[in-house]
Amino acid sequence: MNTYRLTLTLLSFFLFMSTAVMSQLYTDGYQSITGDNIGINKSSPVGQLHIKETPGGLDFNNNYVFSKLIRLESTPQSGGSPVYWDFRTDEGSGLYYYHSSNTLSSKLTAKFHRNITEFETSFKIKENILLDEATAPNNTQGLVFSLGLNRLPSSNTWMNKGAAFFTNSDGELQLVTNSSGNIITTTSALNDQVRLKANDSKLSLYYNALDLTIPGVLSGNSRDTDINFIDNNLSSSDKRLFVIRSIGVDHSNSPKTLEFWAPNGGNAFFTMPVRIGGNYADDEIINSDYRLYVSNGIRTERVTVDYYGTWPDYVFTPSYDLKSFDELRSFIEEKGHLPGIPTANEVKEEGIDLAKTNKALLEKVEELTLYTLELEKRLSELENNQ
Repeated sequence: MNTYRLTLTLLSFFLFMSTAVMSQLYTDGYQSITGDNIGINKSSPVGQLHIKETPGGLDFNNNYVFSKLIRLESTPQSGGSPVYWDFRTDEGSGLYYYHSSNTLSSKLTAKFHRNITEFETSFKIKENILLDEATAPNNTQGLVFSLGLNRLPSSNTWMNKGAAFFTNSDGELQLVTNSSGNIITTTSALNDQVRLKANDSKLSLYYNALDLTIPGVLSGNSRDTDINFIDNNLSSSDKRLFVIRSIGVDHSNSPKTLEFWAPNGGNAFFTMPVRIGGNYADDEIINSDYRLYVSNGIRTERVTVDYYGTWPDYVFTPSYDLKSFDELRSFIEEKGHLPGIPTANEVKEEGIDLAKTNKALLEKVEELTLYTLELEKRLSELENNQ
């Protein structure tokens, strides 16, 4: 017998008894007991069914027990010891439901405890869980499901560490958290503790003055969806700090596109290696010193490379050690490449550093200029000596 069936059995019993005592109560021998009220352990009952729990005493285990208020006993179909379900009150306003396969009250296991006075307006479990009507953070009426966040009696004041889900008259779900445990005394203070809002059109996450809204835009054939990072402290009317926009497949200009932009200006920093394309298992890319890798090339209108070394203007200074023709010829014959220029194998393994490569190429161009001027000087001297 489960709790649901047990509840139905009790309700049926009480309904039967209530109906019977309104007129007469009959036995199976067609004997009637007349009267309006029935008492069990109670003379002169004041209700149609009046059950009184008798005082208890110590059992042989030296535990103090009460006689049962209501006991249901069931013998399993397969045989064995009976199983008992007991309903009784404590010395206050609590109603207990116990279950056991042992007749001793000390062996009973409490399965349910209900404070009778709380059934009128709300449902509580040990003051830690509450389900009730409540004023939502936006000051409209709704419902609340609280976990640990306790409401003080007869007020909309909340305290203790915990969280609560509120619904309001707009059909919105709001999550309120209170990690400090401080008392929340006003609706505006409760609204400041909202960390999540969800309705038919969007999901919003909040932290102090910063909001994250998903989606911000969802309309038209393009079906654009925005993730908005909102800073409520911005002085402009548009308080979006950053936007990540997903553009739908039906967009006329840029279908299936993901945009990242700042409506009010701003900077975006990526401190980890960022990779676009390529083999995801390539550890050399992930573990390198570089912060951006783009597979299959980059197309752009402008590239500026910062360089903080010495630019090759030093080639034109009198102190520059320019190799002679013979030295240059010997180096090329021995090494197979120009001085200061990386080899083919080095480029294959390490790639090309644009700043260093452009510096080296400019150095060679300036050296070539000096060689050209030297040759022009020699040629001029030859022509003058003829």
